[in-house]
Amino acid sequence: QEVTILGSLRHPNIVQLLGGSLQPAASFLVEELCGRTLSHAIYDGTTPYSLELLLRWSCDIARGLAFLHPNIMHRDLKPSNVLLDEACTAKISDFGLARFKAHTTLHTRDAEVGTTCYMAPEVRRGEVTAACDVYSLAVLINEMVTRNRPWSGVRTAVVGFKVAVVGERPDLPPEDSP
Repeated sequence: QEVTILGSLRHPNIVQLLGGSLQPAASFLVEELCGRTLSHAIYDGTTPYSLELLLRWSCDIARGLAFLHPNIMHRDLKPSNVLLDEACTAKISDFGLARFKAHTTLHTRDAEVGTTCYMAPEVRRGEVTAACDVYSLAVLINEMVTRNRPWSGVRTAVVGFKVAVVGERPDLPPEDSP
């Protein structure tokens, strides 16, 4: 499915599929080369980034999602699934959990997939819409601003309960953040 999805996409904020093999013994994808992940840029300790760059990355990712959303939901947006090229352009990658949208809402038994701390509450109810990717983007932007992983140190099951049942959200950045 990832090959089908990625092979049909051409956008400056989506990693480009260059080729690959679907042979069962040796399946692989060849994607454009990007220097590092957004996660690396946030946490490597040596990458200073300005408010301008943070806003640029946020807009890049939002543009990529806007391109996807008429037909595709990513379902696993997080810093390690955003790549940065040599020009520091953010590109959405890893479409292994992505799904084509037949209707506005995806009701499925496998709806609760992705990375828990970036999952919208609706995912736990099995109602996956494009809004779930937007929620993940908001959590990702919060992480870029604070340089703190959301729900750090909290067990996965507890995060799911807090978000879906209690209605808690990750802490907002302090007012003096960039």
